[in-house]
Amino acid sequence: RVTPHVPDAQRPLAPLSEKNLGWLPAVEVHGEGIFLRLREDLVADWEEDQPDASRRAGSINAAQERRDLDFDRPPAPPISPRTIALHTFSHMLLDELSLHAGYPAASLRERIYTAPGQAGILIYTASSDSAGSLGGLSALAQPDLFQDIFLAAIDRGRWCSSDPVCAESRGSG
Repeated sequence: RVTPHVPDAQRPLAPLSEKNLGWLPAVEVHGEGIFLRLREDLVADWEEDQPDASRRAGSINAAQERRDLDFDRPPAPPISPRTIALHTFSHMLLDELSLHAGYPAASLRERIYTAPGQAGILIYTASSDSAGSLGGLSALAQPDLFQDIFLAAIDRGRWCSSDPVCAESRGSG
């Protein structure tokens, strides 16, 4: 949700059922993925040496704080330059993998790991039927294939089709 529900005395959470059923709704998914772990020491060094990234994170956090106040919701946790970098690279990699794996980019998902001491990206597909495990994505994790995809993602990411919008954005999204 864009503006998540914040339960309080006036607006409590609705129960899932009138009585305790002993189970929660769920769906079984089938999928595959690639997990990429970056060297934490290199990411930490980059994060310390990038004043522009720190300023960018600050402007995004300030914009988020304003939105949280406008929508009367609890404050979102602040993001770090590391989060921005890994999230950006995750999307670059996701787009490149979709070109090679046979999955449309919209069917791929990401999970980034950016807590202190973490620097990882998981790109995966998940579906409630067997189409989520065709094998095309995991086959690309072979080092000889993945290296070319990794470098192509970086090369393709050097140019943004939304420039100058990207460069001039003040943290709106």
